[in-house]
Amino acid sequence: MSNVLMVVFIFFSTALFAQREFVSEEFGFSIEYPSNWIEAGKTGNSIFTVADGRDTKGKMALADVIDVSVSKSEFNGDMEAMSLSYRKHLYDRPEFIKEEITEEKIVYFKGVKAIEIKGTAKIKSVGERLVWRMYLFEYNGNYYEITFSASKKRFEQQELQTIFFMAENSFTLL
Repeated sequence: MSNVLMVVFIFFSTALFAQREFVSEEFGFSIEYPSNWIEAGKTGNSIFTVADGRDTKGKMALADVIDVSVSKSEFNGDMEAMSLSYRKHLYDRPEFIKEEITEEKIVYFKGVKAIEIKGTAKIKSVGERLVWRMYLFEYNGNYYEITFSASKKRFEQQELQTIFFMAENSFTLL
């Protein structure tokens, strides 16, 4: 019976996550993402951004997003300075209200010491709550922010968690 469940899960995961790969030789990473997701407009230091592309029938709604932002590192391994810089940037975003970091901890992401942050904020223009999980770290002189975000309702759905999990696991530092 467990073999049947495993086969069903593998089939479901593969169908759910038929994938494309993005590779940045310049910034030294690759990541896989669902083939039915679309590249979104890049802002700031964003090198790679994809959104789910689902049809919201003309209604403004938050997209499910995977984003990788990279800039020249200025922290020299100082995790506290990295955290403070992120918080300043978060609280300076005019489209966010009631921002809250719900969890912050030091982890190892792909063998590199990182800060994992989970947070939430209300988005003024949409009136929905955004939820995110992200990793902040330095590698080869660059500072990385890898973010997985969606509306609160969508973020909690197993299907989306599976997509985010698979994309996170596919992320590779070159």
